[in-house]
Amino acid sequence: MKIGTVWDHGRFFPKAECQIERSGNDPVPLVAYIDTGFTEWLALPPNAIEQLGLRLVASQRIRFGNLAREMINVYQARVNWCGNWRSIRVHELPGEPTIGMELLRGHRIEFDALGDAEIDVEVVKS
Repeated sequence: MKIGTVWDHGRFFPKAECQIERSGNDPVPLVAYIDTGFTEWLALPPNAIEQLGLRLVASQRIRFGNLAREMINVYQARVNWCGNWRSIRVHELPGEPTIGMELLRGHRIEFDALGDAEIDVEVVKS
Protein backbone atom coordinates (compact mmCIF):
# COMPACT_ATOMS: atom_id res chain seq x y z
CA MET A 1 0.00 0.00 0.00
CA LYS A 2 1.35 3.43 -0.95
CA ILE A 3 1.40 5.70 2.10
CA GLY A 4 3.70 8.57 1.22
CA THR A 5 6.75 9.98 -0.48
CA VAL A 6 10.43 10.51 0.28
CA TRP A 7 11.17 13.86 -1.36
CA ASP A 8 10.21 17.11 0.39
CA HIS A 9 11.35 20.59 -0.65
CA GLY A 10 14.48 19.30 -2.38
CA ARG A 11 15.58 17.07 0.54
CA PHE A 12 15.07 13.44 1.52
CA PHE A 13 12.39 13.29 4.20
CA PRO A 14 10.19 10.19 4.26
CA LYS A 15 6.60 11.29 4.93
CA ALA A 16 3.50 9.15 5.40
CA GLU A 17 -0.18 9.95 5.20
CA CYS A 18 -2.90 8.70 7.55
CA GLN A 19 -6.08 9.97 9.18
CA ILE A 20 -6.54 10.98 12.80
CA GLU A 21 -9.87 11.43 14.57
CA ARG A 22 -10.75 14.87 15.87
CA SER A 23 -12.98 15.00 18.96
CA GLY A 24 -16.47 14.10 17.77
CA ASN A 25 -15.16 11.25 15.57
CA ASP A 26 -14.40 13.55 12.63
CA PRO A 27 -11.42 12.10 10.67
CA VAL A 28 -8.88 14.57 9.32
CA PRO A 29 -5.85 13.90 7.09
CA LEU A 30 -2.41 13.91 8.68
CA VAL A 31 0.99 13.94 6.99
CA ALA A 32 3.90 13.09 9.29
CA TYR A 33 7.61 12.41 8.95
CA ILE A 34 8.79 8.86 9.60
CA ASP A 35 11.47 8.79 12.30
CA THR A 36 12.95 5.36 13.06
CA GLY A 37 14.80 6.90 16.02
CA PHE A 38 11.48 7.81 17.70
CA THR A 39 10.38 4.76 19.68
CA GLU A 40 6.80 5.88 20.43
CA TRP A 41 3.65 6.01 18.26
CA LEU A 42 3.12 9.57 17.07
CA ALA A 43 4.34 13.03 18.10
CA LEU A 44 2.30 16.16 17.45
CA PRO A 45 2.92 19.81 18.31
CA PRO A 46 0.74 21.42 21.00
CA ASN A 47 -1.37 23.44 18.51
CA ALA A 48 -2.31 20.27 16.55
CA ILE A 49 -3.29 18.45 19.77
CA GLU A 50 -5.46 21.39 20.77
CA GLN A 51 -7.13 21.58 17.34
CA LEU A 52 -7.87 17.84 17.43
CA GLY A 53 -9.24 18.00 20.99
CA LEU A 54 -7.24 14.95 22.11
CA ARG A 55 -7.70 13.60 25.65
CA LEU A 56 -4.72 13.82 28.04
CA VAL A 57 -4.02 10.40 29.59
CA ALA A 58 -0.57 10.67 31.19
CA SER A 59 2.75 12.41 31.53
CA GLN A 60 5.89 10.50 30.67
CA ARG A 61 9.59 11.14 31.05
CA ILE A 62 11.30 10.54 27.72
CA ARG A 63 14.93 10.57 26.67
CA PHE A 64 15.99 12.38 23.52
CA GLY A 65 18.83 11.52 21.16
CA ASN A 66 21.09 14.02 22.93
CA LEU A 67 20.41 12.07 26.21
CA ALA A 68 18.34 14.94 27.69
CA ARG A 69 15.29 13.80 29.66
CA GLU A 70 12.01 15.69 29.81
CA MET A 71 8.47 15.17 31.09
CA ILE A 72 5.90 15.47 28.31
CA ASN A 73 2.15 15.08 28.00
CA VAL A 74 0.71 11.95 26.39
CA TYR A 75 -2.73 11.87 24.74
CA GLN A 76 -5.07 9.19 23.44
CA ALA A 77 -6.06 9.21 19.76
CA ARG A 78 -7.40 7.02 16.99
CA VAL A 79 -5.64 6.88 13.64
CA ASN A 80 -6.44 5.15 10.39
CA TRP A 81 -3.13 3.48 9.54
CA CYS A 82 -3.03 1.33 6.40
CA GLY A 83 -6.82 1.02 6.29
CA ASN A 84 -7.28 0.04 9.96
CA TRP A 85 -8.41 2.30 12.80
CA ARG A 86 -6.11 1.95 15.83
CA SER A 87 -6.05 3.53 19.28
CA ILE A 88 -2.62 4.99 19.93
CA ARG A 89 -0.68 7.31 22.22
CA VAL A 90 0.32 10.77 20.98
CA HIS A 91 3.29 12.53 22.56
CA GLU A 92 3.19 16.32 22.71
CA LEU A 93 6.43 17.59 21.18
CA PRO A 94 7.29 20.78 19.31
CA GLY A 95 8.11 20.54 15.63
CA GLU A 96 6.59 18.61 12.79
CA PRO A 97 4.21 15.63 13.19
CA THR A 98 6.33 12.49 13.52
CA ILE A 99 5.52 8.78 13.17
CA GLY A 100 7.56 6.52 15.42
CA MET A 101 8.41 2.85 15.56
CA GLU A 102 5.38 1.76 17.63
CA LEU A 103 3.03 2.78 14.81
CA LEU A 104 5.28 0.90 12.37
CA ARG A 105 5.36 -2.26 14.54
CA GLY A 106 4.11 -5.27 12.61
CA HIS A 107 4.65 -3.61 9.23
CA ARG A 108 7.29 -3.71 6.54
CA ILE A 109 8.11 -0.30 5.12
CA GLU A 110 10.13 0.17 1.95
CA PHE A 111 11.31 3.16 -0.01
CA ASP A 112 14.16 4.21 -2.25
CA ALA A 113 16.13 7.34 -1.37
CA LEU A 114 15.37 8.92 -4.75
CA GLY A 115 13.54 12.10 -5.63
CA ASP A 116 9.77 11.59 -5.75
CA ALA A 117 10.06 7.95 -4.60
CA GLU A 118 6.95 6.43 -3.03
CA ILE A 119 6.79 4.70 0.33
CA ASP A 120 5.17 1.26 0.47
CA VAL A 121 3.98 -0.42 3.65
CA GLU A 122 2.52 -3.86 4.26
CA VAL A 123 1.45 -5.85 7.28
CA VAL A 124 3.94 -8.53 8.26
CA LYS A 125 2.44 -11.73 9.66
CA SER A 126 4.28 -13.08 12.67
